[in-house]
Amino acid sequence: DGKPAGTWTVDLKNGSGSVYEGAAKEKAGCTLTLSDDDFVALVSGKLDSMKAFMSGKLKVGGNVMLAQKLKGILGNQTLQPQPAAGTSGLQAEQVFAEIKGRVDAALVKKVNAIFQWTITK
Repeated sequence: DGKPAGTWTVDLKNGSGSVYEGAAKEKAGCTLTLSDDDFVALVSGKLDSMKAFMSGKLKVGGNVMLAQKLKGILGNQTLQPQPAAGTSGLQAEQVFAEIKGRVDAALVKKVNAIFQWTITK
């Protein structure tokens, strides 16, 4: 029904980077909103990001060009998320845990941006 169900921040600007549940602690350069199912389809390669954006499934705010940098992070996801056992009950929770394991100082240097994701249900 499109109601916000969870928010995650991928900070690829500060220190060696971080991924955490909740709104960005400092202003995000790019905000992205999409449903849990569409997010999983996007990161598993079943949904093209440009098609998702053009069809309105993916809403991007702030610096839209920063979203292009996400392909290097999300484009090589290989997992097939299942409903998470975490607090949110969203499949996205598992994906963000996987992304967290990929964040390092080299990626921060390459991307230099903060992304805030709002996942809807």
